[in-house]
Amino acid sequence: MRDFLKVIRVIETDNAGYLLLKSLLPEDAIEWARNAGDLVMVKLKDDVDPKYVADAVNKIYYSLNR
Repeated sequence: MRDFLKVIRVIETDNAGYLLLKSLLPEDAIEWARNAGDLVMVKLKDDVDPKYVADAVNKIYYSLNR
């Protein structure tokens, strides 16, 4: 029997961030994406580290927006 609740790791972003992830990552790296109000929750495949992806994208973003 499946658990009623499950804890997963997702990336929380906006529409622009989601489009950026889609353009930077391989096509099969994103397992699913869901809208939640103005936010987009993105679940990456298990072999892709969401912390590494978020850190790398944030470094690029902050270096371009100084």
